[in-house]
Amino acid sequence: MRSRNIKPGFFRNEDLARLGPSAMLLFEGLWLIADRAGCLEYRPERIKADLFPYTSMDVETEIDKLGNAGFIQVYELSENSAPIAIEVVNFTKHQNPHKNERPSDLKPILEAETGNRVQVRYKNGTCTLQELYKSC
Repeated sequence: MRSRNIKPGFFRNEDLARLGPSAMLLFEGLWLIADRAGCLEYRPERIKADLFPYTSMDVETEIDKLGNAGFIQVYELSENSAPIAIEVVNFTKHQNPHKNERPSDLKPILEAETGNRVQVRYKNGTCTLQELYKSC
């Protein structure tokens, strides 16, 4: 996990608060496990193990809440395929990763899939995996 900053306004975000404390805590936790670009692999079981090892939180449900509310994007290879990546929306606007933090872990995965199209789960549309990486 990485060190990240939290601004006081986080707790006053009414849209986020409407999602409930579990979604709020998950959203904060995603910052800790996202790479310097705000991207991470879509692996709900690993996310739960990293962030909530002693709880019964349903991480997939909370991810859906965050995605539907526009706080994250979840990317799929095609419309009904398994998700492959999560992007924390506006991550680089609010976070200042350490200059020595290594580059995105998703880059090798995305470069291997160059040219394929991905479906953005919560916003209807597609982009190439290269475009996905550039947007992160």
